[in-house]
Parts: sequence; structure tokens; C-alpha cells
Amino acid sequence: THADVGDRANDAIRVNGSELRCKVVGEGGNLGFTQLGRVEFARAGGRICTDAIDNSAGVDCSDHEVNIKILLGLVEAEGEITRKQRNELLATMTDEVGRLVLADNYFQTQSLSVSGVRGEKLLDAQASLMRALEKAGRLNRAVEFLPSEDEIAERRAAREGLTTPERAVLLAYSKMVLFDDLVKGTLIDDEYVARALVDYFPTELARRYAAVMPRHPLRREIVATVVANAMINRTGSVFVHRMQEETGATVDEVTRAFILVRDAFGFEALWNAIDALDNRVPAAVQAEMLIEAGRLVLRATLWFLRRRREKLPIAEVLAIFQPGLAAFRRQLPAILSAADRETFEATAARLESKGVGAELARHMAGLD
Repeated sequence: THADVGDRANDAIRVNGSELRCKVVGEGGNLGFTQLGRVEFARAGGRICTDAIDNSAGVDCSDHEVNIKILLGLVEAEGEITRKQRNELLATMTDEVGRLVLADNYFQTQSLSVSGVRGEKLLDAQASLMRALEKAGRLNRAVEFLPSEDEIAERRAAREGLTTPERAVLLAYSKMVLFDDLVKGTLIDDEYVARALVDYFPTELARRYAAVMPRHPLRREIVATVVANAMINRTGSVFVHRMQEETGATVDEVTRAFILVRDAFGFEALWNAIDALDNRVPAAVQAEMLIEAGRLVLRATLWFLRRRREKLPIAEVLAIFQPGLAAFRRQLPAILSAADRETFEATAARLESKGVGAELARHMAGLD
């Protein structure tokens, strides 16, 4: 009701979510919708995220600006550059900061799209995450308008998953909780993981001032943010919780295992190749490929977590596994049994028929 919203100036033009005659909504400002209005529109078939998702590039841009100015403040204080030179340098980085920010936001909305494809299959895992967050005092379902246990049971019966606005809330909470846990832990101080700090900044700053970056007062927070974003965007909001439930691992151990899997298998290159198919193949094909890649991430992460007594440095573990995996991939499909080779060739052919390049199609066929 208008009274629930508490914004009398807009009572004359407010409509219910189900009354909108459009397919897609992007919220340019904050609080254009109530969360219940978003959910109503989404359940009626509309495409909508949340204002926080649609406006996160602005927040991300401000974060980059502040962190860049803090870094350059250290350089300026040591007399390496003047204020005038700092300002000129800031101006030259405008476009690259924009690209960094847009990349973050691309992966965030991609994550929501892919989890939407899986729909009701994720519902039990999402309900489990909500219960865990509630138990830890981190989430109030009523405040965030997330479905109750009874509503989840109704959706399960109707084979209906969470709407995108609801998944957006869970995505945000999973990132916030992961960030907090990483800051409390020690993994982000690992030399290999801390490389994320340099990648956060524009290339010109990395070229000139990489040696200054470890002295940034928000160094740990930046690394934790980059690592949390990278992991949750690629694996989804329930991944960390599921890994902990299945293995009893700590957040640091789950994150370490994910980084090992990502870099041992070369997933960044694979994900980039799938992303590069935008507007060349149907989005459903890309989602299918990302989900298939996600299955291997999950299996391999579990494999590492079940052997987590081994505490070698990340770089040493990668030196053990990367050459073997590369050699193994070169042998595919020759080393497979006849039946498996047939499956491999059929998978590759099916992806090629949908517009995926031969090399990428064969890479995907080899994941299983």
C-alpha cells in the first residue's frame, strides 16, 4: 500500500509491479521500486534486478577513485609527484577505471543470469544459506523480503525458484559475509593471493607504483573485495556455504582451494573465451557452458578440500598440477574409451553447431 511505502509525494504515480507494461526494468536511481514490487514484477515474467545491482557501478567507481587517491597520496607525500602531476595522471586513467568497473558489474549480473537458468534446482541450497545466515545473526529475512520456509515449500511444489531481485539480495549477503571472513583470516596476506591488489589498479599505476601498493592502508580490504567478487561472481552465492557444509572447511580453506582450481585448470582463459561469445551465440548456450565449467570447479574444489592437510604455498601446488593438467588435455580425446570418445565428439559437435568455435567446443567437451 501507499502507507507501507511511506513516500506521499509519489502516491499519485505509483503502480503495482504486476501492472507494468514492459519487459525489462533498469533502476537508474535508488528506491524506484519497493522490493515487493520488484518480486511481483519478476514473478509476472519481468526482467529486473535491484537498485543496488543496477547502481553498483557508481559505488565501484567511487571506491576506485578513493583508493587511487590514497595510493597517489603516499607517492605525493614522498615528493615523487606534485599535486598538478597527480591530477593529470588521474585524468588519464578515466577510461580504464570505467572498463575495470564495468567488468565487475558485467560479472555480477552474469552471475544472476546464470543462477536464474538453474532456477528451482538451486532453491534448497539457497534456503540452506538463508538459514545459516539467520542463525549467524547476519540476515533478517523479513527485512529483506526473502521467502519464509513455508513460501519456499510452496515454490518448491510449484517448481519455481527465487526471483532475480531475491537472488540479488543473497548475492550481496554472500559477498559481504565472505569479505568479513577474509579480512579476519590470513589468506589475503599470502603473496600469491595478494597479487589481486596490483590487478585492482589501472595498468599505469601498476607499472609505476607496484612497490608502493603493499603500503596502502586499505590493502587487505581491497584484496578481500577483489577475491570475494571474483569467487562469488563465478561460482554463485551458495558456493562457499555448500563447500563448508560438505567438508567442514574454513572460509580461507575454501577460497584457497577455489584459487588453486581456477589457476591450475586455467579457468580465467576459459571463462573469457565464453564471455567473448556475447551476441555471437544465444545467451542460453553461454549459460550452459558456464554451468558446465562450474561443475568442474565444484568437483575439483571438493577434491582439494578433502586433501587440505597439505599446506604447501599456492604457487608450489600450481607448479605440481599445471603441467600435468596441460599434458592430460593435449591427450584428449585419444586416451578415452570408445564410448567416452563418442560422447566427447558429440558434445563438441553440438556446441559447434550452435556457433561455438572448434577449439573452445573441444575444450568444453573435455571438462567432464
